[in-house]
Amino acid sequence: MNTLEAIYSRKSIRGFFPQPVPKELIKRVLEAACQAPSACNMQPWEFIIVQAKARENLIKALLDAYEKEKRPSRTQSKIPAKYKERMQSLFNAIRPFTEKTPRFDTWRGSLEFYQAPVVIIVGKDKNIDYIRLLDIGLAVENLMLAAHELGLGTCPIGLTLRYADVISKTLNLPSQLELVLTIALGYPNPNLEVNKFKAPKIGIEECITWME
Repeated sequence: MNTLEAIYSRKSIRGFFPQPVPKELIKRVLEAACQAPSACNMQPWEFIIVQAKARENLIKALLDAYEKEKRPSRTQSKIPAKYKERMQSLFNAIRPFTEKTPRFDTWRGSLEFYQAPVVIIVGKDKNIDYIRLLDIGLAVENLMLAAHELGLGTCPIGLTLRYADVISKTLNLPSQLELVLTIALGYPNPNLEVNKFKAPKIGIEECITWME
């Protein structure tokens, strides 16, 4: 698989086999992430790998918090209309696939990391300026493309960050660590209808301005 093939064929996976991922494969994925460029070579990313009992404890804590207090959605009032439309197009496009997937639930699925055996928590030091999230995003893309190349699937999950306090407390993470993203990692279950879905992408004419 070449780079362009990986970019165009990668998709978010929302259902995994329970099969453990060998530690060497996880390390290869993380090594690829750490090859990303960053301003002044700061390499501001931090990765916490959560598996086995720690993963089970985390999922239980997240679901308990969800059941006790269904936290409100983040406001989208300031999001320009064209971006809201793109979000709505995703919801409309994925619905026929989720409806054919038994017991599929976006909230609970996200908080269970879609049953992935590996959870990667991405963070940064709170003293690192927010603009360096760009560097972390570059590393995350490397991570997901490398996983795809190695026959693994990923799903970046931001919804879990509404429970960042629960994650930090359950895993006893350093108070200086700011959570940026969580990523589900594992072997995709191709039998699930939802895993046949690939999000539609806009054409370049919608986001490019040529100047000559």
